[in-house]
Amino acid sequence: MTFDFKSRIKNLRKSLKREKLGAFVTVVSEGNNKNPYYLSGFGSTTGALAVSQKHIVLAVDSRYTLRARKEAKGVTVVEIPKSKKGEDFSLYVETALSGLRIGGKARIGFEGAHVPILRLKTWGKHIPGNFVATRGIVEKLRQIKDAEEILHLSRAGKITSKVFEKVSKTIR
Repeated sequence: MTFDFKSRIKNLRKSLKREKLGAFVTVVSEGNNKNPYYLSGFGSTTGALAVSQKHIVLAVDSRYTLRARKEAKGVTVVEIPKSKKGEDFSLYVETALSGLRIGGKARIGFEGAHVPILRLKTWGKHIPGNFVATRGIVEKLRQIKDAEEILHLSRAGKITSKVFEKVSKTIR
């Protein structure tokens, strides 16, 4: 599948400008969020994607570095440093944001629905910036399908209809 990730990032950047955000970070932890994949093409269970008007940085651990470089075209992929305490998730966000070079007082949008309060408190202690909860920034972009998405949805619908026809005959 080849989706238009450049257009998705361009549209996200328009949202950042409208919301007066210097950057935006979206995280995936144990596969709980599809927005990093939607924006970058990297379909992993763990990582942080940070976007500013000039840069896009994806922070992953050593398990995913090669895969991320292959899947996330046009994105700077950075491997998180090893922590003495193990791989603390705030390292993903800190590593991704540090690659943006946005400055310590920037307003950084994050997905309020996907970031637990305790995680946000940890970020605030270790990462410079003013974190601002956002609601549905990426989800609003995902509502409008591009030509490639429409093609895939159409194919999936046709396959589902064929399967239903065959299955419905056997269960009557």
